[in-house]
Amino acid sequence: MSSDQRATIFGERIKIEPATGWYLARAQAAAAEDHHHRLIAPTHVALNRQSQAVGYCSAGALPMFFAWMHSQAPARETFEAWRLAQAEMRGQAHCLAIQGHSPLLPYVEKMGYERLGEAILYLKKG
Repeated sequence: MSSDQRATIFGERIKIEPATGWYLARAQAAAAEDHHHRLIAPTHVALNRQSQAVGYCSAGALPMFFAWMHSQAPARETFEAWRLAQAEMRGQAHCLAIQGHSPLLPYVEKMGYERLGEAILYLKKG
């Protein structure tokens, strides 16, 4: 997204800039002040008319890892499938989406994943 593109949110003009240098530092400080939010792979920073960082976006910076295994599949088969799929990513950082009721949830952090919080995922078809 180029820096001259604009979006109107709640009647206020928002400017989007690449998340580098000064813009990234402003967004990190603003997120920390706002209930200790974190930036996850930021690619763009949203600035209001006063050039204050009011948000960020991560546009395609991290691949998402989705998986489903039958609830009757042994855990070792699930972990083996995950290992093989992760090998395809060749060590690249990625996000893992896992449902809160998954019996595998207690093991995810032991596998090296960092819990980022809770979210509801939506899909917009292109």
